[in-house]
Amino acid sequence: MFTGRAFILSGGSLAAAAMCLSAAPAPAQTEGSGLLAAPVVTLTLADPAIAENGGSTTVTATLNRTMDGPVTVTLAPSPGFYTVGSDATITIPQDATSNASDTATIRAVDDDLDNAGGRSATVTGTARYTPDDYDPHVLDVTGAALALEDDEPTPAAVLELSPATISRGGSAAVTASLDGKSSAAVTLAVAAAPGANAAAADFALSSARTLTIAAGATASTGAVTVAAAAGGMDGPDKAVTVSAAVSGSSGVADPASATLTIRGGAETSVLPAEQGTTPPAVTLALADSSIPENGGSTTVTATLDRVSTAPTTITVASAAGFYTAGADATILIPAGSTSNAADTATVLAVDDDVDNVGGRAATVTASASNSAGVGSVTGAALTLEDDEPTPAAALALSPESVAEGGVSAVTATLSGKSSAA
Repeated sequence: MFTGRAFILSGGSLAAAAMCLSAAPAPAQTEGSGLLAAPVVTLTLADPAIAENGGSTTVTATLNRTMDGPVTVTLAPSPGFYTVGSDATITIPQDATSNASDTATIRAVDDDLDNAGGRSATVTGTARYTPDDYDPHVLDVTGAALALEDDEPTPAAVLELSPATISRGGSAAVTASLDGKSSAAVTLAVAAAPGANAAAADFALSSARTLTIAAGATASTGAVTVAAAAGGMDGPDKAVTVSAAVSGSSGVADPASATLTIRGGAETSVLPAEQGTTPPAVTLALADSSIPENGGSTTVTATLDRVSTAPTTITVASAAGFYTAGADATILIPAGSTSNAADTATVLAVDDDVDNVGGRAATVTASASNSAGVGSVTGAALTLEDDEPTPAAALALSPESVAEGGVSAVTATLSGKSSAA
């Protein structure tokens, strides 16, 4: 049977025509009295495992039998895994099964995730066979397995307490973070144990004891707290050891434990009658309310709206992905004062790799404790000035040239990340 042609029988009035699509399967061929196997193109990689950061490899194409016309193989890119070079097309001549002088190149696409064991992809493409006096036909293609070797270190987990020091009846939030992104979710089971001068009755761990860091994220979700007992805390400060055990397939190790301090000391009287029964409220202020996200920092001060007969401890909290509180996170306002110019805290901006039009906004918050009572804490608005350029968009066609009736895929990429879709 012929394809792609119309014929009229000579010597008669009967006419017969047969038309086929240009992408029809390759016609069966015979050799002697036997039917040949269906033609299949197999792709092979010179190196099936390459580094995801700058790695590349050569692709060759082989037919399982010769054909009576040339075969053109066009590789397809795989977004997020590999791109195809300008030599994306391989031509196998008529009556040959391969072409050692015609190969293609693929290049790895890096990511910022720790992928335990690397990533895998299949290099694929399309093949067209063009026999003499026939329209092109599509052949089956067997792809090649590609392994992308990971270049990111396994991220480390950090356990954090906010605040790290509390008074009797106070509580601290337990959170966790990673210093890099993982392709797998990280689950942490939190535990607490008595430390120096402490007994199990001095504190309580919340019933919710699991923190989760989603794949591709660095900050945990989940509400885990440690609360100090309300009374019976005269004497020295008491320590609580907070730990966490990691589970999951991320390969992340258990974080170092954190120590929560519960302040001791004798009971302190409440506010004097002439001050009323309303405890003092705390207001935070920033020396510079707008800082660069790349390396910026600012000083935090705290003010009470009235004096107290007991000292007030203000502990500045970190905001994952926005800012971290420095080692001087605690501000102490003495009894009888509304501020302490000699005691301030510092917050440090956390940079990201996303273009945030107009910068990012956060609120610097804190917790406050006072044995005589303390009211609400009003945070301070912080602006993180963006340092990433606006990303550029680019369109790509694959392949850039197609036969009549063929299909080309259109993809778009950005030169950088944007906070908006």
